[in-house]
Amino acid sequence: MRIVVTSIIREAGQDEGSGRVRVIDWDRREVLANWSLPDGDYRNLDPNPRGGLRGARGVSAIGNRLVVANTERLFIFDEGWRLVATFSSQLMGSLHEILAEPTGIWCCCTNADLMVKWSWDGFMMSCFDWRMEKKIVRALGFTNLKKVDIGLDYRDPNNRNNIAQLNGIFPMGQYGYLLSMGRVPTRSYLNKCLAKPGSEPEMGEGDAFRSYVLWVGPAGKRLPMRIDQITSPSHNVAFDGERLITLDTSRGEIRAGFDDAYKSFVTRPIRENFGYLRGLCRISKERYLVGDKSPMQIHEIDAESLARVGGMDIPGADRNECVFAIAALPTCFDDPPRTLISEIAECGIRGAEKREAA
Repeated sequence: MRIVVTSIIREAGQDEGSGRVRVIDWDRREVLANWSLPDGDYRNLDPNPRGGLRGARGVSAIGNRLVVANTERLFIFDEGWRLVATFSSQLMGSLHEILAEPTGIWCCCTNADLMVKWSWDGFMMSCFDWRMEKKIVRALGFTNLKKVDIGLDYRDPNNRNNIAQLNGIFPMGQYGYLLSMGRVPTRSYLNKCLAKPGSEPEMGEGDAFRSYVLWVGPAGKRLPMRIDQITSPSHNVAFDGERLITLDTSRGEIRAGFDDAYKSFVTRPIRENFGYLRGLCRISKERYLVGDKSPMQIHEIDAESLARVGGMDIPGADRNECVFAIAALPTCFDDPPRTLISEIAECGIRGAEKREAA
């Protein structure tokens, strides 16, 4: 089995590349390719000294298409590793996880707290704003929240409207999707922040934040479920029919569990010597791959026994580099070339179409 792993180099300077894409033969624990991904155009405006607008972000594959994101742009490759399209949108601010489907690509547009689906040729198909759903807003402890101004360019970090840090998506087939809301402030803390013009909730306030998983089902069904005993921010979400898996990033815990009340998750941690966890990929009924930092590595986790059963350190990784996302690579893809991303510097390649998404 081959996997694609994206990474972010935290604290990378403005003149340094901040994200990489690797192809790994997981069975042999061998890195087959290691490429740099172009940074976003707005990175020089970002004051965040750590992550911010750095890095390669979400990755997802379906059929003969692979999609890789940086903070504001999607790169689409075919099975021969040709870049067949690349597009951006003013809503693509601080992209996190993405999900490729036959009809298009779902994107966690975290700066705007939106879940947006674009067609493969860059046209917006759907835009989900949880703030417009009264049931969700009330369940999170809020009253009325303003609708996102989709006329703003959320690639610019000065235009953030990030309340819940919508950062992960998991498909449930006919039952819809699970969304990770990794950093939801309490009502009192949100009101304090909103009282300051241009302010938004910041991390590091301890009890001021909670984490939720949001089920977005068919026919307008919605169910926000609070994850108990977890710090903020959390990332990623998966469900295997029996248990939910999510990552307590800052505490370094992989948490698994499910509450029959369908209102909150009471999770059990997989206790290992983990670091900064992000990136989750289900590879079989019971097995998951999880990304880590310090050193950059990937763990193989058995969800049934709640144990680490294998893994690998990523050779040659920067000391500040950590996994962002992991995806299985379809078997139809050719062996990866040694050079690829260098050919799309400045987001251009012969034959590829670069544009703004509609």
